[in-house]
Amino acid sequence: MICMHEESSHKYQSLDGFELGATLLEPASNSHPEAVVVLVHGITANRDEGGFYKNIAEALADQGFRSFRFDLRGHGESEGSMEDLTLYGGVSDIAATCQWLTHRLDDLKCIALVAASFGGGLAALYASCNPVWRLVLLNPNLDYAENWLQGTPNWTGNSLTSQASQQLRNQGWIYRGDFHLSRPMVNEAMHVRPADLMAKISAPTLTIHGTDDSMVSFNTARDNYQTSGNSKFIAIAGADHGFVVPGDEDLENPRTINYRKDVIEKTIDWIVKENDNSSR
Repeated sequence: MICMHEESSHKYQSLDGFELGATLLEPASNSHPEAVVVLVHGITANRDEGGFYKNIAEALADQGFRSFRFDLRGHGESEGSMEDLTLYGGVSDIAATCQWLTHRLDDLKCIALVAASFGGGLAALYASCNPVWRLVLLNPNLDYAENWLQGTPNWTGNSLTSQASQQLRNQGWIYRGDFHLSRPMVNEAMHVRPADLMAKISAPTLTIHGTDDSMVSFNTARDNYQTSGNSKFIAIAGADHGFVVPGDEDLENPRTINYRKDVIEKTIDWIVKENDNSSR
């Protein structure tokens, strides 16, 4: 008989009352009951990250690790609108998730975070002031002003353009791609820079970033990956945002498939090998 991993759906409350949706994947053989890996997705995505997080979750389960992937507020099956999402609202969703898991899972002692893009910056903010066992940042947004405001039609000098300011007054948000940036989010983006807090993170931290990322600065991630604990930076040569070949929206290019396979292997190695080393 082949033992299969067990997947279940869950609902729980954010710290400020939004209902969040999530998926827990239990390995067929839970060889690490003391740990769980929480997956934090990017903006306008959901808990599965287009299948990427499902693959990471399965790879973790193959190694005997539980994983928990959840939808940030305003995304997927979680309550809220785009305008309800702020940086610290997202951090609070991570905190609520960790609290819920701590009370829900027996024998749980440590929580690892794997976070991508927008979620990478949130995870860095959370880990800078909360205990995290392991941290993996995938093409993380460590400077929201740089990646969302500067160099766009909404920005001039050190402030919003008059047109963008008028849009905020009229409708309460401005566009950032397909996302709606609310006034609170705009203000947080101006002043909250996860890159400046990386040195406060004590968790062993792996950062992986594509050299040809067209959405989030590769240089900022490379120049700010070091933490107060063990830290490592890996560049994926030629990869665009999300570890794909530029323009490969269908994720069918063999190079895209290899990029993502490589990132998953490096992510799992960081969690598994760090765990093995810490137990000696």
